[in-house]
Amino acid sequence: MTTNVSECFNGVLKGARSLPITAMVKYTWFKLNAYFDDRRNKSIEQLNLGKKWCKYALDIFMRNKEKAEHHRVTRLSAQQQSYQVDTPHNPEPAGHGDHTHGVNLLQRTCTCQKWKLYKIPCSHVIAVCIRYRHDAEQYIDQCYSVDALFRSYAPVFPVLKDRLSWPDPEETRRVLPNPQLI
Repeated sequence: MTTNVSECFNGVLKGARSLPITAMVKYTWFKLNAYFDDRRNKSIEQLNLGKKWCKYALDIFMRNKEKAEHHRVTRLSAQQQSYQVDTPHNPEPAGHGDHTHGVNLLQRTCTCQKWKLYKIPCSHVIAVCIRYRHDAEQYIDQCYSVDALFRSYAPVFPVLKDRLSWPDPEETRRVLPNPQLI
């Protein structure tokens, strides 16, 4: 979710350049298997340590929590869990701060749209949760859970077939037209 996929593939395949095709396939297979095995083991370590969220999500959440401490929250409706959040003026970065946002916890929306985009509570949502003693972590999407991370890398790669069990290349070269399309 956080990596440029083309750069990732390029990095994996860098060592496979100029190899014969079967060697390139094997190289890619084992490199990918090593990557999955490493990520699977790291996610198991995090599960054993009792961690609930991956580092990426926690880093964003903690940055947003720091910002939230300076926001002013006004409840608009307790029943609908609707709030107005005012942010203080920030003279350093141009154009930041001194804004008003609407947060609705029931609908899981904030007018800044960051919550919807990143699926991690923005500082406005966290400010509401701090003010009214809600657990803001409950609003982090499950895709960032360490359990979801583990499940992503859980499948184990099968053993590659031996070359003697490969189909005969002469038989696989023959292309026959599909009679239903004629």
